Amino acid sequence: MLQKLSLKHLAIFLQICIFISLIISLSSPIIVLKENFPITLLIDGKLWSMNFNKLSVFSKSFIILVSFLSSFIWLYALSRIYNLCEAFKANDFFSFRNLKLLQSFALSLVLISLIETLSTPLITYFLYWMKIIPKLADLPFSLLLEIEVLTVGVFFFLITKIMEKALNLDEENKLTV
Repeated sequence: MLQKLSLKHLAIFLQICIFISLIISLSSPIIVLKENFPITLLIDGKLWSMNFNKLSVFSKSFIILVSFLSSFIWLYALSRIYNLCEAFKANDFFSFRNLKLLQSFALSLVLISLIETLSTPLITYFLYWMKIIPKLADLPFSLLLEIEVLTVGVFFFLITKIMEKALNLDEENKLTV
């Protein structure tokens, strides 16, 4: 179905997806703050749990900041893709401006991957440091690494390198003629 859409219609469809993602991303912190969700960790093979509302304001603030840091970067990434869609709808496909937008999108994905990978250990160490949990939680590495997002981010960097090379070759060709 998507293959049959024109470039302009695909860009509009992507912008609609961006808008929906924006609404969901902005509403998530509000929903989390209203809910009394449990924080559950595995410590020495046993489940440890505490309701979020029982934490101090400082602890809640730290956890929310760390948990939603990648969401803020995601909002920035969405703005880059939105701007690319605007350029594509105006028939501006290969430009250094678009290259920079794509590079910043790729960097955003890599940063999101790193933050998501580090957020659970960081929150766990914080809870231990604040003496909220008795020991550090069991954190299997396979659950931590956000390899999918990292892979897509690196792939976009590869695309930007190819695009940059093509733009530079095009500039050289224009100068030699």
